[in-house]
Amino acid sequence: MNKVYLSDNIFYIENFIENKDLEDLSSFIKDSSGFMPSPNSIHLTKSFLQNNNATSFYKKYKEKIYLLLSNKEYTVFPDQALKYSESSHGGWAFYPHADAYDITNTDGNIPIWAYVLYLNEDYEGGEIVYTVKNITIKPKAGTILVHSSLEDCTHGVKEILSGERFVIAGFVFNSKNPD
Repeated sequence: MNKVYLSDNIFYIENFIENKDLEDLSSFIKDSSGFMPSPNSIHLTKSFLQNNNATSFYKKYKEKIYLLLSNKEYTVFPDQALKYSESSHGGWAFYPHADAYDITNTDGNIPIWAYVLYLNEDYEGGEIVYTVKNITIKPKAGTILVHSSLEDCTHGVKEILSGERFVIAGFVFNSKNPD
């Protein structure tokens, strides 16, 4: 796996998700049933627990993320896909934020890393912008993008101009792996 660093605490790996897995997930993700509104954002979420293929995908890639970080003392969640559609909310589909201030696990811990798995690229707009670092990127389908959860990696998603953006976003905590 070839990591490409955008800064010391932001990197991505293209082709992290295998083409066959992207194809298998396509019908589940693009089926509009099961998506629910997400607080403070215009994206919708859909749980993998609704589909056996999606659940096996999550387990497989959760393990790949553990290996990527080379430390079994991490825990990873959630089990959700996100859908962003065309919108006009001041230029943002998801307003800039630092994950450490928005997310906690059941033990009250904040994440040390966040990741986004890109499931498609057939949309316009939807770039992720790291506002503090002045970095903008629109990864290809199959890419994982990893960044620190701290304030120096404050980020947002630009508005979707056409199409729909499908991703899996998750968080990595420095705690004992419950599996």
